[in-house]
Amino acid sequence: MSDSLLTRTALAIPASKIVQFGWAAIATGLTTTGWIIVITTPAIAQIVPDQTLGDESSVVTPDQWGEWSGDRIDGGAIRGSALFHSFEAFNIEAGRAAYFTNPEGIGTILNRVTGQNRSDIFGRLGVLGNADLFLLNPNGIVFGPDASLDVAGSFVATTADRFTFADGQFFSAVDPEAPPLLTMNLTAPGLQYGAGRSGSIINAANLTVNPDRNITLTGETVVNTGSVTAPGGEVAIAAITDNTHIQLGDHGQVQEITSLADLHPPTDLTQQPISAPPPQTIPEMVASTETDLGLVITDGGAVAIAATGTPIPTEPGDMIMAGTLN
Repeated sequence: MSDSLLTRTALAIPASKIVQFGWAAIATGLTTTGWIIVITTPAIAQIVPDQTLGDESSVVTPDQWGEWSGDRIDGGAIRGSALFHSFEAFNIEAGRAAYFTNPEGIGTILNRVTGQNRSDIFGRLGVLGNADLFLLNPNGIVFGPDASLDVAGSFVATTADRFTFADGQFFSAVDPEAPPLLTMNLTAPGLQYGAGRSGSIINAANLTVNPDRNITLTGETVVNTGSVTAPGGEVAIAAITDNTHIQLGDHGQVQEITSLADLHPPTDLTQQPISAPPPQTIPEMVASTETDLGLVITDGGAVAIAATGTPIPTEPGDMIMAGTLN
């Protein structure tokens, strides 16, 4: 691949395949092929619930599903047809699994990470039922080459600050103490990126959902070197800068991307994590991983493809599509 194809917004996708929504570049419903970059990290796997939901906190229990050993996640706060979980840390090491239980009547499982570390997903992430699964971590998310999904519904991974709802309420990772969930009027959620930097997403896995379901990945910078497949559904990958709102559909599909200043009523643009360090950039994510990522840090501090030495753009709003979208 020539350097001429390395662009500010995306890599290895024809320009006609990129749709620009204001401050966000989004790739959806594409089929591309390119490099396969192996991404792994040291095993730091742990799933640690926080205590922000009080008596409705998540409960993590060792379990076994056939050849897979791992953690079963129960508990959480049920509101209508949605189940809310809140974690201090959420990681899955290679060869292990984490499955969410799916109580009767639950169609959506919304998860936030309130700690200060990214999520490393290197094993299997699943749901014991048909609910859509959402994972929100403003610090970043990495899917390693051995990661996989066992999700009958749709899947959304995002580095947004919070889930938002039509009545103005939200489920925030950066302000986890408020508002209470007791009066939440549930609708299809939105994703809000507030002021300042947000985390990035690297996917080196083969992420697949069932036919007619959707996969959505949104981050400040998104590097896809694996494959993302949603047969008959929608694949959406969006690189989002700050002060942006993404409205999702009933099953996680992207409907609209809007500046917070253009919302009615306007959203407070000053909402920020309190005393939190900035999330890692793509170069920092690569440099902090001891195992071979298929990426290298150049003498100038940039990230390049290890096999070719080709530099890749990693600024906010950049998408690097070096894998496949189906």
